Amino acid sequence: MKILMATMKLDIGGAETHIVELCRELARRGHQIVVASNGGVYVKTLEECGIRHVKLPLHNKRASSVLRSYLGLKKLIKAENFDIVHAHARIPAFICGRLKKQLGFRFITTAHWVFKVNALWRAIADWGERCVAVSADIKQYLIDNYSICSDNISITINGIDTEKFSSSIDPAPFIKELGLNPSAKRVVCVSRIDRDRSRAPIMLCRAAPALKKKIPQLEIVIVGGGNDFDRLKEAAEEANAAAGERFVILCGARTDINLAIASADVVVGVSRSALEAMAAEKPCILAGNEGYLGIFDESKLELAINTNFCCRGCEPTTAEALERDLAALLFTEKKGLAKLGAYNRGVIMRHYSVSRMADDYEAAYAKLKPYHPAKQGGIILSGYYGYRNSGDDALLGVIVGAIRSVLPDMPVVALSKTPKQTALRYGIESVWRFNLLSIIRLMRRSKLFVNGGGTLITNAMTSTRSLWYYASLMRLAKKLGLGVMLYANGVGPVVGELGSRIAKAALEDCDVISLREELSLSELERLDVKNENVIVTADPAFMLEPCDPEWLAHLLLREGLDQNARYVAFALRRCEGLTKNFEDEVVKACKVLQSRYGLVPVFYAMQRPSDTGLAKSLAAKTGGRFISELTASELIGVLSACEFTVGMRLHSLIYSAVAGTPVVPLSYDVKVDALASCLCKEIGDPEALRPIPVGSFTSEALVSEAERLIANRKAMAQGISAAAKALADKAGMNAKLLASLMERLKDEKA
Repeated sequence: MKILMATMKLDIGGAETHIVELCRELARRGHQIVVASNGGVYVKTLEECGIRHVKLPLHNKRASSVLRSYLGLKKLIKAENFDIVHAHARIPAFICGRLKKQLGFRFITTAHWVFKVNALWRAIADWGERCVAVSADIKQYLIDNYSICSDNISITINGIDTEKFSSSIDPAPFIKELGLNPSAKRVVCVSRIDRDRSRAPIMLCRAAPALKKKIPQLEIVIVGGGNDFDRLKEAAEEANAAAGERFVILCGARTDINLAIASADVVVGVSRSALEAMAAEKPCILAGNEGYLGIFDESKLELAINTNFCCRGCEPTTAEALERDLAALLFTEKKGLAKLGAYNRGVIMRHYSVSRMADDYEAAYAKLKPYHPAKQGGIILSGYYGYRNSGDDALLGVIVGAIRSVLPDMPVVALSKTPKQTALRYGIESVWRFNLLSIIRLMRRSKLFVNGGGTLITNAMTSTRSLWYYASLMRLAKKLGLGVMLYANGVGPVVGELGSRIAKAALEDCDVISLREELSLSELERLDVKNENVIVTADPAFMLEPCDPEWLAHLLLREGLDQNARYVAFALRRCEGLTKNFEDEVVKACKVLQSRYGLVPVFYAMQRPSDTGLAKSLAAKTGGRFISELTASELIGVLSACEFTVGMRLHSLIYSAVAGTPVVPLSYDVKVDALASCLCKEIGDPEALRPIPVGSFTSEALVSEAERLIANRKAMAQGISAAAKALADKAGMNAKLLASLMERLKDEKA
């Protein structure tokens, strides 16, 4: 893969080191890497590894510099046809985002830090088709400030070269060069000395005189440079004057950080500098501009990881705190320091290797398969998209991904209620679903029309108007010469003579019909549909995957869910046929489950805002939790932390099955019964799931079914997980059927 890395500059800094280590590892794996930046001390390091550097003023937001960078990158990208363009800072990302609209390359960014956001930056920022965040809290920052879809943000780590940073490094050259005392107790602080990064080294200088009185053999070495160096120099001179000798040494920016760290007894720093010290088996004090975590040990691991070792949200760094903790460490016996250092090294080896970092990036790149879409002959996806229905929106994402896996060069356009948001979230073109003129123009340049997932051909739980909408688009597409496919649809119930005529005519015109369960096949037979191209597959939602464990841990903390507590999930809705006292019966059941089993109820609204009121009301009445809007992968992760799920919405039950969490279906529609039957068939036990009809729902019925699941939870979880995997395999057939139909249509055109 050919990758262009665009960043501001390559001087000393955590983000810069991250980029250098990433480029070296990707190059070692056989990728062709080119780096564009304003240059700096690390250019030589890259070039020694055979990585070409192109100098452009990407560090500067002056109009003349931005224009020069824009033209330079445009020329470079057009000449070299990169598979991926990867920006690592806001200015390069802004420029690359503009170029992408012209040149059509695959574009990804990395967020290394959090910055203050104003209206201008929010308006012009471009975070690419995907973004990689170097910690969970930076991912949350992107979601909160730029409204980026969580599923489009991956998390990685600051990978550390564990050979370069190890206890075997000899610091003698560094000690000799600076004229240090080989037998001194030495504190090393590595930091960028900019206004927004210099607090810890300045506080260290203020703590130095008191520490010197306690430890006469003390030396403090501060490594780094930046726009606040003069203020640091003044603080260091004051400390030295107070002690009557030069024991605080400033050595400016250097590239031999490993030697500086190797010379230390204790290291003060955050982020990459702290991780590098840990790799070298040094005890660390986490202190920076974002906050102060103090002496790092096992008790601080979770918080440190969640903030990327930057202490965001912690107490401020003060001279008093540094003096206290440094004294504690420097008076600790060597055996105790060695134990801390060994633990630190273990953390790096488990969580922060360069290899893992490169794996994360390759996984992110894989989700941006290079393609150069043609302007003609694409695919139109029609469905209940853009209505904030978790299931239907998740289906769109899965279907787009499945199409990309078999037809990576194929243009895909979705009809949506909210086309702008849909296009941004899924990286495809989108058209307002009620703009008939735009849809007709779109059909004239497309090859295939697809009803993508869901139960669209029905009027029982929706209306004949809804049925007419979907059927009319199918008939129109056929008249304009497109192929038509039902992609893993549920069909029916269709009621009434008019509805039956509309459905039958549309279904008989289809080139391929794939159905998500046997009950829909029975509905086709009841409607007397004459079509030989019908196959039963499975719902594409079974192909979803949970969010990664690090992000799940962040979500549970964010939503106030204790990882040590036990939860039961509810995804309910209001509909016709509910018992009058439905809500009261749910509350009664929750209280029984809480008192007998300690199960805390968690309520989630699958469709917002229509399900939100019920979920919030039940959470308030039961003392449970109402959780915020999540993506499908996030919800699957949360459901994996629950004992079981009580669900009415179809896809809440599918998500739970994918999570390996047993379910209690509440039947309000035949599609819920159909899903339960489908899962039971795969499990091999017709009684594995027992849907409770909402028209006769009681707390006793729910508690009874819940107790059956609790008593057999392990076996039930294994069974439903295996069933979900089998159905995911069947769902994979849908994209193959689509690709085969596209090939057939191509041959017919020829």
